[in-house]
Amino acid sequence: MEAEDLVRLGGILPIKNQEEFKEVTNRLFANVNECKRIGAINSQYILNNTGASIQIMEGVRTLLK
Repeated sequence: MEAEDLVRLGGILPIKNQEEFKEVTNRLFANVNECKRIGAINSQYILNNTGASIQIMEGVRTLLK
């Protein structure tokens, strides 16, 4: 779920093979602004979802009572 969200948001760049890996890494090494943009997306995602695991566990605990 999280990985799919981050792909949709642009925080994860899907890579299908070795050639795509090489292209993506070369692009990121050459473009610091792209790295910062992706980092900001991931940071915001983490901030927006802080505490989600706790909420899930509290819901499970309630169901088990």
